[in-house]
Order: sequence, then C-alpha cells, then structure tokens
Amino acid sequence: SNHGNQYELRFSISDTGVGISDQDMDKLFKVFSQIDGSYTREHGGSGLGLVISKQIVEMMGGRIWFESKKAVGSTFYFTTTVTAAMYENPKEVPEEPITKKQKCHVLIVEDDKVNQLVITRMLVEHMCSYDLAVNGKEAVDLHEKNSYDLILMDIQMPVMDGLQATTIIRKKEGNSRHTPIIALTAFALVGDRERFIASGMDEYLAKPVTMERLFTMINGIMLNEKPPSTGLELTPVLNTQEEVVLKEDMPTPIYQQSLKSLHAVMQQLVASTINKNCVEVEKIIHILKLSFERLNMNDFKARAFRIELAARRGNMEQVIEGVKCLEMELETIKETNL
Repeated sequence: SNHGNQYELRFSISDTGVGISDQDMDKLFKVFSQIDGSYTREHGGSGLGLVISKQIVEMMGGRIWFESKKAVGSTFYFTTTVTAAMYENPKEVPEEPITKKQKCHVLIVEDDKVNQLVITRMLVEHMCSYDLAVNGKEAVDLHEKNSYDLILMDIQMPVMDGLQATTIIRKKEGNSRHTPIIALTAFALVGDRERFIASGMDEYLAKPVTMERLFTMINGIMLNEKPPSTGLELTPVLNTQEEVVLKEDMPTPIYQQSLKSLHAVMQQLVASTINKNCVEVEKIIHILKLSFERLNMNDFKARAFRIELAARRGNMEQVIEGVKCLEMELETIKETNL
C-alpha cells in the first residue's frame, strides 16, 4: 500500500516442515519460551531468532505475524514502511549539487579531530564555508555572533552536549528564525530520534557520515525540502558521489593530522591494556574502529574489530597481542607519512 511517498511493503517467507500447533503459536515470540523440547533437541533451538526479528521489525515501524499448520509448514509475514527515492533513474540526479550553486555557511560542532577533518573536507569539496566548535557552549556562542544555513551537531561532547546546546539555541531564536540542526551520532537507538527532535533538532545522521547522505540532507534543506523522517539510516541505492574521504585524495596536512589523532587514541588504548581494563579497551578500540572506517583504512578497521570482540569476551591475552600488532603497524604508517 502507499500513502503519498510512503510505501508499506509486505514480505512473506514460507517453508515446509514440522509446523506449529495452535496452542503453541502464542509462545513463539516470547523470549526464551520453548514450544517443544523434542523440537529443540532435533533442530538446535528455536524461538530466540524470532523474538529478535520481531524487535527489529517493530523498530522499523512494521509488524510480524505467521500462519502455520502442524506437520505441514509455516508462512511468516512482516511489513515495513519505506520512502520513495527522490529520483527514479540515476540519470535524473542533478549533475551539480545545489550547495555548489549557492553559498552554504555551516557550523560544525564536533570534538573528535578525525571527524572534524573528514567533515570539513567534505564541506570544502562542495564549496561550503564553515566555523568549528568543539563543544556545545562554543556552538551557542558562535550562533549568537553569526548566521548559519545549517548546524551539524555532535551529541556527546564535553562542557555542554549537543542536546543542551540545541535547546538553548532554539530558546534564543524564538520565533525570529530557525537554523536547521542535524544531529551527528554514533549510536542511533530506538527513541533517540524522538529525543533529538524534542530538543529542537531537525534530523540526524549516523556516524560515520558519508558524503552522499550528508549532502542529500543538506541539499534538501537548501531547497526547503524536509528530509525523509523515517528515523532509519538506509543504505543509499545511488552511487552518484564519493561516499568516503579516501586516504589518497586527502591533502597531506589533513591526512598527517588524522594519523596524529589516531596515534593519541592508540596511546590511551595501550594504557588500558596495561591496566587490563577490558571495558575501557572495548570503548577505545570502538572509537579507533570508526576512525579507521572514516579514513578508508579497512585492514586496520578489521584488526580493531577483532580486538573489540576479544575485549567483549574478556580475553585479555588476545587483546594485548592484537593491540601490540596494531600499534606496530600504525607506527609504521606514521613514520612513512610524517
């Protein structure tokens, strides 16, 4: 079914097999409920995957149900709502983004140096001017002194976070103006979008930010078109722009600064391994993993992910070994480029 540019899609998956009896149907979507011990022993467990599926479908604003006959088989259904693409054919995409046709002045509010470098690089590529704030308080001060077409607001920052800063900015603006604010967050959980909107933000982008998603949203704002408010980050179907800031395309000073920032975080990681603090290791290596992804350092990203999993399991021996190897390889890259 469709409502304007919103479409509800229904999917069905059928199989033949043992099926499910009428009296057991209500148990199927309950956490840790087993419909039949013999079935569990024969097939290696049942139920938990469907519970997770139900949670995911509901997070997407859909519903899930099934029809089944004992000893015959089952058909599972689920729905989800999607927004129609802006362009039916890649050829219809404007060759030149709107941001290159008119000036766009952006306030970047971000405390992570690698994020700063990546986002500023994207803006410069599209001829956008920008100011930079490293916390919410600086953002509020800059907003009072300057006029911006857009604010890119990180959520978690020292001194003052993004939600507090947005609330203050909206209060100061009153009814006189409305500067679009896009939240930048590494954690887009259920209910987060509602919190962001409640604070006065217009939309959000999940990190790592890609060039296509960022400028699709910016172009919509510059054209006074509200971006789709699905609350979901979808993989773009059109590969019309470079999605990542590639290492080889970076100006040397920016790439060198990125490496220095990575080295500083790496030292924090080493200190955490010395203290054998798995929780801290997992937190820091996750930051490094995202940084490697932004810089298209995929081999390093894969190594960081393995360390993250080891820390999550509490395998300190594997963590220490992985961190030593990662440190040596990162040091080699640093010596070559600095």
